[in-house]
This record gives sequence, C-alpha cells and structure tokens, in this order.
Amino acid sequence: MKYKISAITHVGNYRHINEDAILVGKTLINGVSLSDPFLSELEGNHIVAVADGMGGHTAGHIASEIVLYYLRENFYKKGIGDVDSLISSVKKALDENITLHPERKGMGTTLSFVILGEDTIKIGHVGDSRIYVIDDTIKLLTRDFTEAWNLYEEGKIGYDEIRGYPLRSMLTSALIGDGEDYTPEFLKGEFKVKEGSYLLLCTDGFWEHFSDEEILNIVKSRDIKESASILLRNALERGGYDNISFIIVHLT
Repeated sequence: MKYKISAITHVGNYRHINEDAILVGKTLINGVSLSDPFLSELEGNHIVAVADGMGGHTAGHIASEIVLYYLRENFYKKGIGDVDSLISSVKKALDENITLHPERKGMGTTLSFVILGEDTIKIGHVGDSRIYVIDDTIKLLTRDFTEAWNLYEEGKIGYDEIRGYPLRSMLTSALIGDGEDYTPEFLKGEFKVKEGSYLLLCTDGFWEHFSDEEILNIVKSRDIKESASILLRNALERGGYDNISFIIVHLT
C-alpha cells in the first residue's frame, strides 16, 4: 500500500520551546515550529509517530527526540517490529541517557506510533497523545492514560468533557527516564485498514481544540495538505495554548 502524508509540529501561541517531535518514516522533525505542512509519500512497511515531551519535566524536548530517534533506529536499522520490544527499547534509551546526563533524570514524554503494513497496522501508545482511524466515521484507537480518562471510564464525566476537564493532563503512564527497570503501562493493537482510509496521530495540544466530528469533516472533505493547514489554523485561533503536532496518513 502507498501512503500520502501531511504532518505539522508547531510551538503554539504561548510556549517558548516546542517539546513535541514527529516521525514520518525515516524523517524525524523536532525542535522547530512548522508554519506549513511537511508532505511525504511512503510505500511498504514504515513507521510514523508523535511524541509530546512533558512540560514541566526536565528536558521534555530532549526526551521526545530521544524516543523517536531510537524508535526509528530500532525499526529501520535493527528490524524490530514488535510493539513491546520497541517500547521497552526506547524506555531503556531514556535511562541510558540520564546516566550520561544525571541532570535530565525525570525527563519524560508520551509516545504514539503506527507501524504501516500492507493492509494491517500495529499501534503502540503510552500517554495522552492519540491515534484515530477515519473512513466514513472516525474512531479513536487509543485511550488517554490520564486521570480524566479514568473518570470517563467510571462514567463520572462524558467523552466530550475530557477536553476541558481540569485533570485532562494528569498522566497515569508515560515514558520516563528515571533509571528504574520497568516498562510503563501501554496500549498495543493490530487493526485491518482499507484503501482510502486516513490515520491521524496527534498530541493533546491538537485534539483539545476539536470534537471528533469536526476532525472527520475537515479531513474527509479536503486533500491532506489543505486539511492540515486548516486544522493548524483553527487550533491556533482557538488558543494554541500548548505545542501542536499531528500527522495525517492517507492510505492509497
């Protein structure tokens, strides 16, 4: 299968540093703020990912870069395609980095990635970034590892209330460079996909500004470059309080 991809990572309106990073195939983009979509075309087995370095933690922007760098290296150079192994390997990379830079201890990031196959995708996910699949409808393939999501699962708040809930950013699981030998709680899955569908990977600085239905309508009604431009503009106009990053993958 072939993939047409449009991706953005933007610092937002208020942050001074972009702690997000994105991976599109072998292209890693971090430490910059893009005003226009990055466009790419891939074919065959590839990996795409978003990572949101945790604001308020030591070296969040470094954590997101390290995780995506080693995700790329382990997938393409070492041929690791197992979700469990990829997540444990990037956690190990964070821990190894803090042995060289003790001042970075506690640095953390979310991670959401998709391994693209012929008619099947595999996902790995930890934190509160998200992965959606879009065809005639929009479906969230991940869950947020947050206190707000736990309240939603308990029936105490509605799904649409998560976006504005005070505990929305309180993570219950993330990739942390702390030197401890464990793998954080994560989600994995394998899904059949069909030609013409879209995948959307995004950080919380993106999805906090949109309902699922609005995302569906914008992505389905335009080409992916125009969709990405409109979504970025809307996110910024609606506040742009956090870094904003997302990847749209069109399966063709």
